[in-house]
Amino acid sequence: MTNLKFKLATGVATATLLAAAIAPATFASTVKVSNNAKKSVNVVGISTVKTTVVGQTNNTKVLNLTGVFQNTGGNKANDNTGSGDVKVTSGPTNSVVTNTTTTGGNAAVVTPCGCTGTGDDITISGNGKESFNLVLVGNYNKTVVSQTNNTTVVNGTVVAQNTGGNKANDNTGGGDVTVTSGAANSTVTNTVTTGGNNLSL
Repeated sequence: MTNLKFKLATGVATATLLAAAIAPATFASTVKVSNNAKKSVNVVGISTVKTTVVGQTNNTKVLNLTGVFQNTGGNKANDNTGSGDVKVTSGPTNSVVTNTTTTGGNAAVVTPCGCTGTGDDITISGNGKESFNLVLVGNYNKTVVSQTNNTTVVNGTVVAQNTGGNKANDNTGGGDVTVTSGAANSTVTNTVTTGGNNLSL
């Protein structure tokens, strides 16, 4: 009779473990060990494991290459004769280069296991004299969040401007010779904004 009771209790334990495996959203066990005979041995084991794993990776690579080449020079007014004026004027050069790069970060809102445990309901009652009743309950919670950001930004800008190279040579006469080169102006702006912070809630 004692052996029969022990095997029966083991069967209850196996059924309880299977129920926990196929219904993980409940995370609660109901165990009743009751009305067993004198000197019976009743053992029930319950193990519940709750695991949440979140992995996020950002790989951002940006390459900005900009080349600006401007030339308003190279004008010629040579070998002029007479009393007239000679005037050579090169206009200005202007360039505006703007590179804007924005990269993202990682945000994870983690609710461990995606569920709420409701507790275990264990009842041991009405067993016979000198019976041995043992219920083992193990609940384990584990949350793992892994976030990685890799950001590489390369900005390369080349600006070449020329308003010179004007020529007014070998002019004769009473006129005035005027050579004017315009201004060269360039504005380069490289802006990199990284959202490389990892946020876990």
